[in-house]
Amino acid sequence: MDNVTHQSLEYQHNIQSSELYTWRPLRILNIYRVLLSIALAIMYVLLNLDQAIFAQDPELFLTISYGYVLFSFLTALAVVRRRPSFRTQLHTQAFIDSLVICLMIFARGSVGGTFGALLIIAVTGNSILMSRRMSIILASFSTIVLLCLQVYLFWR
Repeated sequence: MDNVTHQSLEYQHNIQSSELYTWRPLRILNIYRVLLSIALAIMYVLLNLDQAIFAQDPELFLTISYGYVLFSFLTALAVVRRRPSFRTQLHTQAFIDSLVICLMIFARGSVGGTFGALLIIAVTGNSILMSRRMSIILASFSTIVLLCLQVYLFWR
């Protein structure tokens, strides 16, 4: 009986330890995502910064930011429910984060500026939780999308 109790406690400790490196950091990353998406939407709507920051296509930016708010709340719900699996959520969220921020850069009309820093934060934050291979793939994906945007904006 003592051996069974010891194994049970060890199993619970392993579950709690693994949660420290998986679901808990993903929850923290989701809190950041929710706050960022809400801040971007509020900044656009309440401060009416469409002329100063989002000069290229303000309607596209507004659509993207509302979609990002919706996506961030849906992912927060998925993290709380822990469905689908951790890896599926992490990879999906990471690639959509990169894509959304690149689309915001496109709506702005210029690669330079603060949205590039947001892309770096998104890639870095997600890469901390990923394997080395997936981190490299995410960084490569973000770089290729950003380079394609730069070429498109240059030739347009």
